Amino acid sequence: THFGHAWIAGIAALVMLIVTRRFQKPTLVQMREMAMLAVPVAFFAATRSSTGHAGATDELLRVVVDWAHLIFMSAWAGAVFLASGPVLSRGVASNAAERKECSDYLVSLSAIATWSVAGVTATGIYNAWRGLGGSTGALTTTAYGTVLLWKIALVTVALLMGAYNRFSTMPRSLTAMRVSKLPSSKALVGFRRVLRYESLALLAAIVAAAALSTSDPAMTTH
Repeated sequence: THFGHAWIAGIAALVMLIVTRRFQKPTLVQMREMAMLAVPVAFFAATRSSTGHAGATDELLRVVVDWAHLIFMSAWAGAVFLASGPVLSRGVASNAAERKECSDYLVSLSAIATWSVAGVTATGIYNAWRGLGGSTGALTTTAYGTVLLWKIALVTVALLMGAYNRFSTMPRSLTAMRVSKLPSSKALVGFRRVLRYESLALLAAIVAAAALSTSDPAMTTH
């Protein structure tokens, strides 16, 4: 079956990912290594999109947009999960080199989140419109629309928290590390706290997305 073939291809992609990472040097991953890891990850995401609602329509554009949505959402959530957990939770000494490294990481984290949010928004609007059958009324009259509203609400909460971090706590944290020479672990207290709330909202949004994938699209229930 198509579903079985997609799962086999997905498993092959995961095996490729494990093997590729296994034979890379146990050092900081560079751009070339990142590109090698991105290929199996992107392929695995494509197998998921091909077996979901988008794949059931036999429309290549919808599959591609759904695949891009999954990639953008994964990049956003993955960056936030890692930053709020293992990356920023460890203590950071007060020397200039580590403060510089930490501040550069915050800037790159912000860039990843910003581009990912833009991608999630654009592809999400397209997916929602197609899933609703082109009718906004389906948002309140179908189970699919109800779950979609929950997902939109949770993503919006995560987006607002990310924006607050980006325009309020991050500038203060960067100033504390670059100007007052405060240790990064102390300068990032507020930033890390908001980041953890954002990660919880994103986790809930992912759960809502999983529930959405098991609901019949409104376009099939009218």
